[in-house]
Amino acid sequence: MRAFIDQDSGRAAEVAQHEDTINFLNHEITTYLIQIGQQDITGSDAALVGSLYHVINDIERIGDHAENILEYAMKREEDKVSISEAGISELSEMYGYVKDILSLASTGFDSSDNTRVDKAYALEAKVDEMQELLTDRHIERLNKSLCTPVAGMLFTNIITNLERVADHAINIVGIEDKA
Repeated sequence: MRAFIDQDSGRAAEVAQHEDTINFLNHEITTYLIQIGQQDITGSDAALVGSLYHVINDIERIGDHAENILEYAMKREEDKVSISEAGISELSEMYGYVKDILSLASTGFDSSDNTRVDKAYALEAKVDEMQELLTDRHIERLNKSLCTPVAGMLFTNIITNLERVADHAINIVGIEDKA
């Protein structure tokens, strides 16, 4: 998102390296979880292993969305696509909520704070509301010729990916709460 907002795709190599690491770890951890699942384990341990499969998948999908967002940042920079100040502000606000959910999801395994789950769900609801609101605002800007179709496509793709990241992060929070 910083690459998109700042029009600086210089982070491309870093994002690609993180995505490669996530994919590698996804494969290795999944292989290990399969080995554990094949052992004679308790029902609660089997449930935990199943939950961890879902967490690993959600993390991998978050990485895929980060890669998508980087592609949009690179397109914006290469094609010199202008996004209005209002649009950038809106994306930044939505991104802030998503970052907060990700933070709550990533600290969950180390925390016994029950309010963390409630906070995460409240933030995810804000992200869902923002997706709808920002889409409506974007359409208004298009109707007033304040936005180009290319900028609009990038904008709507970003909000869609941010909303999906929030969904995957909330899945992690929800799974942690059940584990």
